[in-house]
Amino acid sequence: MQTLLSLSVLVALLAPVAKEPADKLETTTGESFSGKLIGMANGQLNFESEAGGKILIPQGKVKSLTTDEVHEVVLKDGKKSQIKFDAAGPEDFFGISAISPEEAPRPWEASAALGASQSFGNSEVTQIVLAANGLYRLQGQDRLSGEASWLYNEEKNMTTKQRNITQRRLAGAVQYDKFFNEQLYGFARVSAENDREQGLELRFQPSVGLGYQFFDTPVARLSAEAGLAWRYEDYRGAGPDDSASVRVAVSYVRQLLDNLNYNLDAEWLPSLEDGNDHIVKMRNRLSSSLGGGFTAAFTWEFDHNSEPASGNKRNDHRFFLTVGVSF
Repeated sequence: MQTLLSLSVLVALLAPVAKEPADKLETTTGESFSGKLIGMANGQLNFESEAGGKILIPQGKVKSLTTDEVHEVVLKDGKKSQIKFDAAGPEDFFGISAISPEEAPRPWEASAALGASQSFGNSEVTQIVLAANGLYRLQGQDRLSGEASWLYNEEKNMTTKQRNITQRRLAGAVQYDKFFNEQLYGFARVSAENDREQGLELRFQPSVGLGYQFFDTPVARLSAEAGLAWRYEDYRGAGPDDSASVRVAVSYVRQLLDNLNYNLDAEWLPSLEDGNDHIVKMRNRLSSSLGGGFTAAFTWEFDHNSEPASGNKRNDHRFFLTVGVSF
């Protein structure tokens, strides 16, 4: 009997003692909570109650707060401090704007890619591809985005030893999106390009219209845009020309596998003044992460011009292999 009693006492002594919730909260309405302080933002105290889960208490209704841990506090003058609350009352919260604030997401993202090749021997050909894009999120869902690309090909004539530029293409665009609700937005866009192979000295095109974001999830994104554009074109040997156009565009992003993404950007520009004049642009891209912010990508670009410069074909295809980095 004595042995059993001794064992019972030993088990009781060794048994883990349940630790009471460290933080205590009392409100001006007489309620008391035990649990853990999560933080405070926008005048609301976020407290995880042992009995009722997470609750939000207006800052002005806090009568007393006691915490077992030190919390980062942001004062109304912007200064930061480390505080352990001990029966803190309303007067203690007067100069505080936030407690344990969540880190704000970075408002911008950007990437740059490079592709290059060089051959020697019976032929000497140099090819360089540069591309960059970026996005900056403004207030709410509003965003400002931009992109630029440069393609350069040079080939050496092995007989004359002269180097000739066989392709030089420069393109860029900037777009501002103003959201009216979670899906509908208005856009203003400006794009410009120069293409030696197409004989295009300059194509300049501002456009405005409406866009609709069908869905935007971590694995897929789809949006469509429609609006009006003014198109200015200057072809080598032909002189400048301008016309009003419609602009219709689609953008689709899909995560195919854990480490494989697909991007599609397509644009159709039919002229409002000539039913036979239209331009189609399409870019398909497969990309895979290499780790450390680096990405390998295969890109296929397709251009169709129903009325190209004299002697040029209507269709152009470009294929690139690039390695890029995200910031």
